[in-house]
Amino acid sequence: MRIVSLLLATLLLSLPLHLSAAAPTAIDARPFPRQYVSSDTPFTVYQPQMDSWEGDRLKGRFAMSVKSGTETGPDGKPVDNLDYGVVWFSAATEVDKEAREVLLRDVAFERASFPTAMDRQDGYLKMARSVVRDGSTFTIDLDQLEAALVVGRADLKVPSLPVRNEPPEILFAFGPALLVLTTARRS
Repeated sequence: MRIVSLLLATLLLSLPLHLSAAAPTAIDARPFPRQYVSSDTPFTVYQPQMDSWEGDRLKGRFAMSVKSGTETGPDGKPVDNLDYGVVWFSAATEVDKEAREVLLRDVAFERASFPTAMDRQDGYLKMARSVVRDGSTFTIDLDQLEAALVVGRADLKVPSLPVRNEPPEILFAFGPALLVLTTARRS
């Protein structure tokens, strides 16, 4: 009987701490850039740039390229036509300090800007949204996230310095010339 209780205790201790009726969600921990396909159209999501992290809400943006067709290059080989743009997002975060990872959930893609394909940017935003299904999560390294936020804040706080753009004096001679460098002495 004691052996059965030990086996039962070992089995219970090996179960995950969070039990729910729903199936576990898959974690996408691939490195960037990440490739996806939506409605037979491939697109790529590049490393996100973080704007702010207040409370448990992270806001940022990422570049996205969408294959809009193929043409023949000068060498006769097929070349993909890509539309590039930016997608802004926000997500709820859960921090695992021990693993040094941040789990992103409830990801919302708020808007998109594709300057060379403005007529298709709503469709491209729908493509980005199609990747995130209910319950989808993403992971980001905590150290990289903190560093990205510090860099983003540093860029905002750098004061601008005046720049002198006067052109230098140009000396021109038609005959032989010699450049002599001199320095002024202070007494």
